[in-house]
Amino acid sequence: MVGAEILGCGGGGTVESGRQLVKEVFESGKKPRILDVNQLSSEATSFVVSGVGGGVAKRELAKLERYAATHKKPTRLQTFVDAVHLLSELSSEPLALLASEVGTGNLMVPIATSAMLGAATVDADCCGRAKPEVAISTTTLHGISAAPMAIVSPFGERIVVRSTVDDTRAEQLVRACASASGGGVACARSAMNGETLKKSVIRGSISHVLELGARVRECRDKGKSVVEALQRDFGFKEIFRGRVHSWVCRSRDAFMTGYLTIRGADAYENRFMKVDFKNEYLVAFLDGNPYATCPDPITVIDLETQKPLSNWSDTREYVNRSVAVLYRKADPVWHTQAGLSLFSPLHFGYGFGYTNMVDSERGASE
Repeated sequence: MVGAEILGCGGGGTVESGRQLVKEVFESGKKPRILDVNQLSSEATSFVVSGVGGGVAKRELAKLERYAATHKKPTRLQTFVDAVHLLSELSSEPLALLASEVGTGNLMVPIATSAMLGAATVDADCCGRAKPEVAISTTTLHGISAAPMAIVSPFGERIVVRSTVDDTRAEQLVRACASASGGGVACARSAMNGETLKKSVIRGSISHVLELGARVRECRDKGKSVVEALQRDFGFKEIFRGRVHSWVCRSRDAFMTGYLTIRGADAYENRFMKVDFKNEYLVAFLDGNPYATCPDPITVIDLETQKPLSNWSDTREYVNRSVAVLYRKADPVWHTQAGLSLFSPLHFGYGFGYTNMVDSERGASE
C-alpha cells in the first residue's frame, strides 16, 4: 500500500479502505497468493475487480445515511466477493483476479478478494497508475469489453450489465450506480482467458509497488529523503516545490474534482503551480501554462511526513504544507495514438492535448 500510494496520484482509493480489506483477510486466516502473468494457463479465466466511485453531494449522502441506519449492510470486502460470484454466473469461476489500477485501495481489492475466494491475484494491472474512469484501461485499448459487468452496492444490491455500446457507456452506467450508492460500488468486469490477459495488461505492478514501498519505508525509517529516492531509483522528476496555498475539492456525481495551488519556494521562488484533479491528478500548470499532463502520473509529497497527499482526506488541512510535486512518464502503451485518445487532457474537456514541458525544457538545457 505504501508503494501504491505513490502511483495513486491523489486517488486510487484510500489507505484506510486498503487497511480494512487487509484486516478482514488476516482475521479470516486467509492468505493472498500472487501469480506472475506467465504462470497463468491460456485457458484460465480472470476478472478485473475494483471499487468504482468518488464523492456525492451532501444532501444525497444524508439520504443514504438515513437509509443505511435501518438496513444491514455487508462488509465492503463481501461486496467484492459477491460481485465476483455474480459475474461467475455469466462466465466461469475465475482462477485469478486482476487490479484495474495501481492505488492503495484498488490494488488491494483483487488481492483481498482473491484470498477470500481461494483464487490468486495476477501480478499486473490495467493502467500502471490510478485513473478516474473504468474505460481508461488497457483492456479497452485491446478491445476487451467491460461487459458483462457485475455491480454490487454497499447495501448488497446486485446489478448485472450484460452488454454495453462500448466501455464509455459501461463507465457511465457503473458511475450512476455509484452515485446512487453513496459514492461507491464493487465492480467485476472484463472476463478474459490467460492468453488474452497476457496481451492486455501492464505486467509486474505488484512487484513494482512492493519494491517502491520498501524503499519509501526505508527512507522514512532512516530519515532520508523520499523525494530523492523516487528520483534516483524510480524515474520520477521533481517539477515543483513550495507551500500549498489552496486545495479546492468538490464531491459530486461519484467523483472528487477540484484543484490545488502551490506558491513556489527555493528554486521555484515567485512561481506558481496549479494541479487539477478528477479523483486523480490530471494536469499541472506552471505559471498558468500546461506543464505536465495525464497520462503521465503526478504525485504530491508532503515534505514533512514524506507521504503523498490524497484528495480523499480533509484537504483544508493541507494549506501551508511544504510539498514537492513529482512526475514520471506513463507506460508506453498510453503514449500511443489510441492511448492518448483515451487518457489525455482532451478526453477531460481541456482545449489542449498531452503536454510534457518537463522533458522538453530539460532536453533543451542539456
